[in-house]
Amino acid sequence: MWRGRRLLDLHSQSLRHSPLDEHLRFTELLNPAFILLSSCVHAHSPWPVQHGSFITERGSAGMEPLSLQVLVVVIGSFLGFQWLFHRGSPWVSEKLCKGFLRLSPTHRTEWNSRAVSTVHALVVGLFCLYIYIFDEPIQKDPVWGNASLVKLNVAVTSGYLISDLLLMFTSWESIGEKYFVLHHFAALYAYYYVLSQGILPYFANFRLLSEFSTPFVNQRWFFHILGYHKLSKPSLVNGVAMAFTFFLVRIAVIPGYYSHMYSVFGTDDFYRLPLGGRSAWVISSVSLDVMNIMWMRRIIRGCLKVLRSAWSRKTGTEMETRKTD
Repeated sequence: MWRGRRLLDLHSQSLRHSPLDEHLRFTELLNPAFILLSSCVHAHSPWPVQHGSFITERGSAGMEPLSLQVLVVVIGSFLGFQWLFHRGSPWVSEKLCKGFLRLSPTHRTEWNSRAVSTVHALVVGLFCLYIYIFDEPIQKDPVWGNASLVKLNVAVTSGYLISDLLLMFTSWESIGEKYFVLHHFAALYAYYYVLSQGILPYFANFRLLSEFSTPFVNQRWFFHILGYHKLSKPSLVNGVAMAFTFFLVRIAVIPGYYSHMYSVFGTDDFYRLPLGGRSAWVISSVSLDVMNIMWMRRIIRGCLKVLRSAWSRKTGTEMETRKTD
């Protein structure tokens, strides 16, 4: 899930992660708290949910309640990321980075938020890569393949998104961003179908590979807030790595992703999907990719501007050296 925290365009302004969106206007976003509450209320519903497994009956219509295992992982993830924000990140940052102690309370809040975002991106991204390479069932059946591992990873991400929403609402002046609120609710809406019915595991996992760009986005902000010049070697190296990684995991994969999506359209497996699941899949995919393309434009423009500045600086230094000689 495209999460970097606010994506700094390499020129001046910063956007916050992620995975994902900064990303658009959805009119039918479901409140995840309502979904979780509904899951508890209907725990004894006659709906065909296997509560002892991450797998639900194929082709179920309507909104399914979440299994106990899914709820445990989501809640555990939420609590874990809350702990990282309030306790883990401040403690580690104080030990490893003296500059952290000089930050204002507002910047410390965003620092901790981005640190948590980076941890989430690394954990989820690496697990996604493992699933993508080694999980044969979802390769053979991208719509209805055994989604156990994917659901585990999506549940971790859902807990993180809910945690991040809470942090944004309670620290709005520091890290609040309306586009990220929309993005998080949109992602949770789409993930709900994966968690409740196990549908589209291949595509859900593929989307989360975009998290690999998030650490570089956050690192750029860390360098900026610590006073590193934008033309310093660490900033330049990270900026180029950010642009390359963002393009690789969010833009270059677009043709392959939609080609795979197109191959599923019209099949029996596609028509077994609930209407809400199909809508969430298509709308969220298109919306996120539109935003990713917009982000990529900003990154390229910023990257080119910084590289031109670096070249001009180098040329000017060489000319001064020649004059001195």
